[in-house]
Amino acid sequence: SEPAPEPVSEEGGAAGDGVVEMEVAPAGGAGEGRGAAVGEVVADKKEEAEEAVAEVGAGGAKGEPAIDVSAPYFVCDEEECRVKAKLACQKRHSACGHLCGGVLDEEECLPCLHEDCYERVREERREAGQPVPGQEGTDYCNICWVEDLDTAPSILLRCEHTFHFKCVEDRISKGWPGPTITFGFSECPLCNKSIEHPLLEEETDTIASLKSHVQKIGVEMLQVEGMLKDDELVAEGSPYFEKPEAYALHVFDFYTCYVCKSPYYGGKHECAQGVEADKIDVKMLRCPSCTVVKGGNCEKHGKDYMNFKCRFCCEP
Repeated sequence: SEPAPEPVSEEGGAAGDGVVEMEVAPAGGAGEGRGAAVGEVVADKKEEAEEAVAEVGAGGAKGEPAIDVSAPYFVCDEEECRVKAKLACQKRHSACGHLCGGVLDEEECLPCLHEDCYERVREERREAGQPVPGQEGTDYCNICWVEDLDTAPSILLRCEHTFHFKCVEDRISKGWPGPTITFGFSECPLCNKSIEHPLLEEETDTIASLKSHVQKIGVEMLQVEGMLKDDELVAEGSPYFEKPEAYALHVFDFYTCYVCKSPYYGGKHECAQGVEADKIDVKMLRCPSCTVVKGGNCEKHGKDYMNFKCRFCCEP
């Protein structure tokens, strides 16, 4: 798709800020002075946009939004609004004329979420084998629960759910909420599938690699603990039937070693029942290589799988 017109800086030139701060009219004849100033700025910026369109062409490829000459370049001076303006795609969908609503410079624009286009877009994308949006633009973002999807640049995940881009990005960047490694933060809050989107690929690939490593440790520990024949793994109808990786994450705790920062097996989840997360001393979280247990070994778990809990659960 063609690039959008370059946004406008506060000084009136092209820049990455994406906003223009209106000139404040002097006291007295405020209305006339301000109106003239705003009119001049709007005319100048529209002319710049039209020149940009003339250089690259207004129409996008079939199905792609066209460059929006009349995009709302002007926002108030609130920081939140400035961030949204800087991030927002400045194109309109060629089929309907509605604003994209997605993120600037995305390889593929967000499908139109306008209520008049919703069913048509869903049918077209279903036939094309593309992710189908599950929400309209007037629906709340199911992460922040504060604003409609239309009020901020949004993205359609591979699981077909749509959220504000910044809400998803913040959710992922915060990571798991306590000392125990969990992966709910990297899952869609509506369907629990892993969050996947091209703009977040670097972050989600890193999380997927960590999860795979932790699951591998977990399956090894299911064998060490003699739990591979647990009812949850062999009973049809169980949510963990023949899913040892998921079951390991359910029954075991994993932590980040305070010393070497590596993830490690931290014992059964039931051993930590009743212990509040904020009461755990992270300095005590040590992987087998960094753990000091009486005698330097655990009779049950050996040197490879012992952890700080061995001092309480396994030693006589």
